[in-house]
Amino acid sequence: MFAQVKRHFSSRGAAFLNFLVNLLAVCASLAVVGGCAPLASQPWVINVAWVSQDKIYLLREIRSDSVELWLREAGRERKLASNADVPGHCGPLDFLFAVKPGTLGLAMACDGFTRLVSFSGTTGTFASLLDVPSAASVALADDGRASYIGTGRNGCWAIQPLGEARISYSIDWEEYSCQSGKSAKSPVLVGENGVVFLAANGLPPEQPVRDERRGWRLMITSQAGRGAEPVGPELHGLPDLALVPGGGKAVVATSFDGSGAVLEIDLRSGQSRRVYRAQGVALSPSVSPDGKRVAFVGGGRQLIVKELS
Repeated sequence: MFAQVKRHFSSRGAAFLNFLVNLLAVCASLAVVGGCAPLASQPWVINVAWVSQDKIYLLREIRSDSVELWLREAGRERKLASNADVPGHCGPLDFLFAVKPGTLGLAMACDGFTRLVSFSGTTGTFASLLDVPSAASVALADDGRASYIGTGRNGCWAIQPLGEARISYSIDWEEYSCQSGKSAKSPVLVGENGVVFLAANGLPPEQPVRDERRGWRLMITSQAGRGAEPVGPELHGLPDLALVPGGGKAVVATSFDGSGAVLEIDLRSGQSRRVYRAQGVALSPSVSPDGKRVAFVGGGRQLIVKELS
């Protein structure tokens, strides 16, 4: 268990420690649906990707070194693959992402790098993509020219252009690095030339703490060519980001002070609406292709689906 906590603290942030501290409270809040099952019989969900209208993919952590790919379809869940079933297996499955509409991407945490592969829900087959520096998230464009990876270690989060990534509204990513006293995470592509991400003004604490206390803001590339501009409220708890199809809204999941919340934020007005709040955590949001619902890891680290406006 302690090895599991250590791995998640380095790659996912203090929200996971917060979950453990509040486990008893979570069990109480879940009493209405039968309480908490033992972890061995109720594996944690660690990541979610909704890349096809009728299919939600999720990663379940069986042990600290064993992660499985699952599919929820028509209200039922079934296992698709274990670590070793994925071609080019070099480490445990770490996170999911969208390669393009209808195609799932999987990332493996390998020794010193991240290996990316794709999975077709139509054919049920995997295909190799590429190896990138150790990453916590990726945003891949269809043409490969505007792709980004998000990295994170010891509370320092940064975004790196991938390959020949270019955007017409220039961003100096060094400005959002720990070297500049800041952090940036969760890059998401919007339109042909834009990127949305999360940024914090401040360095991580020198010692691990129960909650991520820095203030985070949702940032969007400026149409006036001024880099990136903040939009929406201040966020806490090492937030995760997803874009609503169409690019007009974003969904942010946060875990802070023993509770998880999901917000829907209008990228033009900055107005926000709470979609979910409960004891436990809220992580890894992913919006349905029709933009009407959001799936995420919530409560006792299980898959939750909520309606959007």
